[in-house]
Amino acid sequence: MNEAGRKLYFGGDSERGITACAACHSPSGEGMQAAKFPALVNQHGEYIKIQLEQFRSGVRANDMNGMMQNIAVKLTDEDIANLTEFLKSL
Repeated sequence: MNEAGRKLYFGGDSERGITACAACHSPSGEGMQAAKFPALVNQHGEYIKIQLEQFRSGVRANDMNGMMQNIAVKLTDEDIANLTEFLKSL
């Protein structure tokens, strides 16, 4: 398990203004369908990586109120790699 990814997923990083992924995507990664927050569990790692990179670059902009874009622009390449690795363990 990727510990840095786990910490970011469950706790975010308040110093950098990064909300915990689990706050919207749930601790189990199953998402919150009523709020239209998608499941991350069982997604391919490469897909998650690409989506985070596209939110960060602005290529993908279909998120409600720009929530994912606002988070993704604060993620480093290392953060994205760590999250991708951690999510494989869910």
